[in-house]
Amino acid sequence: VTISPLETSTINAEVSPSGATNKDLEWTSSDNSVATVSNGTITGISNGNATITIKALDRSGITKTVNVTVRTLMQDIENSFGITVTQFLQT
Repeated sequence: VTISPLETSTINAEVSPSGATNKDLEWTSSDNSVATVSNGTITGISNGNATITIKALDRSGITKTVNVTVRTLMQDIENSFGITVTQFLQT
């Protein structure tokens, strides 16, 4: 998942079987200064990378991860053209 700061993206997680008695999930971010997560909604905070971990709370030990990259439009431009804005303005 790639998002910008203040942008959100939603991860849908489905617990199976459908008749499971405990469908509770724990959502955590490896770096809350880059991206936060609440009930599957990821919010970009600042440039960087984070890993979102979804853990089943039914004692099954099942976890899944999603890699998140947060970057600004300026980073995309710089990566595409290989020049920073500062370099561009100095030419």
